[in-house]
Parts: sequence; C-alpha cells; structure tokens
Amino acid sequence: MLAYLPKYDEVWVGDASTRAMVILDPETLTEKARITLPTAPTAGLYDETTDTFLIQNDGVDSKLSYSTLNWISPRTHRIEHQLRFEATNLEGMVIDYPKNRLYINVRDQRDIAVVDMKTHQVIATWEDADFNLNTPIALDTTHNRLFVAGRKPGRFYVLDTNTGKVVQSMDCINIADQMTWDPRDRRIYMTGSQGISIFHQETPDTYSKVGEFPTNGGKISTLDEQSRLFYIAHPSSSLDDAGLEVFSAMP
Repeated sequence: MLAYLPKYDEVWVGDASTRAMVILDPETLTEKARITLPTAPTAGLYDETTDTFLIQNDGVDSKLSYSTLNWISPRTHRIEHQLRFEATNLEGMVIDYPKNRLYINVRDQRDIAVVDMKTHQVIATWEDADFNLNTPIALDTTHNRLFVAGRKPGRFYVLDTNTGKVVQSMDCINIADQMTWDPRDRRIYMTGSQGISIFHQETPDTYSKVGEFPTNGGKISTLDEQSRLFYIAHPSSSLDDAGLEVFSAMP
C-alpha cells in the first residue's frame, strides 16, 4: 500500500511484514514516523473531510482470525478509531459522502459491510447468494449505485445503496483488482489479470458491456479525467517486460 498526502508532504507506505504504516519524507525517503497496527495493512484511503487516513488491515496476512479498519490522524500519526471485523479478508472500500457511510468488501464472508462514518460502527451487511471473492469497488453517488466485482468467475454487480439490493449483474473479466467510475461518460472501467471490461450506464438499473480486451495482466489502473487518458500498469511476464499502457477514454 502506497499513498502520498500533499497536505503534509508525506509518503505513507504499508509494511505487511511488520504490521505497520511507515511515514517517509518524499525528498530524502527518510523515515519520519512508524505506526504499529494490529494486523497487516493492505489498502488505504484519505478522507479529506475529516483529515483522516483509513487503513484496511487483513487478518489473513497476519495469520489472525480477525481484521481491522483503522482511522489514523495524519497530524498526530495516531490511531483515533478502530473497528474489528470477525473476518480475515477485507478488500476494497469507498466513502459515500452524501450518506456519510463507508462500503467495504468483506471478501471471505462474501458480503459488503456498511460503516457509519460518525459512529465508526457497522450498521448493515449486504449479502447476495452470488457473491464470490468480491474485490474492487466503486460508487456513483448521484444515482445511489455501488459497483462491485467478484472473482472465479468474474462477475459485475450493481447495488442500490438505498436498499443494499443487487439491481443487475453480468459477466466480466476474471481476477478484477481495480474499478473506476467515470461520471462524465457514465462508464465503469474494470481491470484485472485477464484484461479490462468496460461497462456503460444506460440507466441507474441498466448497464451494457462496451468492450473487453487483454492488457498484459495489468490490474492497477487510473483515469485522468482532464486528459481523458486511462493508464494501466502491467507486470513483467514471459511475453513482455513490465510497462505502462495508455489508452484514450474518449467514447
């Protein structure tokens, strides 16, 4: 896990081997602080509204029967709140600012936990019999729609955040790792080891597949909304060296 906080000019690095967040000076890369965590850090999300960094920690990487979600103050480098999950595998999270909620995949339980950002407690659990290895997650707050992708087989789900119910699901690339919602063109970009799936939101309850193609195993991706360029980083393989692929996201 790697993140840069421009407000504090700090680089935050997750160290799973020591169960810690390491804070570095971006110019010298010297260690400024180290925050000890109960379990191994796997993902992070900075909340600008509360000036808090949320750290997702997996029990499976720490060989523990539970996982945690930690709210850390970048000002003090201390854990301010902690939420324990009786689960070993948390994957992906997104903040719903209008509803003041956090949605987080509890992958080994095959469900989605809804966390109240004020009380720091789980207020609902959304389940579907078809969920399996639900990993990447994205959100359309305008239409109250949550997007989730499962693995083995690859499956794309759309949930109504008012009810927690699945309104549509369809096949997608397998081993999806990252998902991006583009509100301008109403597209969902999903990248994984088997390639990229692109969906279009026809209505909040109706989605069509725009395209699907291989990307040299690139799972990590991002969209530059201004230039309309979509970047996918792929690892080295027997076919190619590690590299960065750049695509136009213009419809």
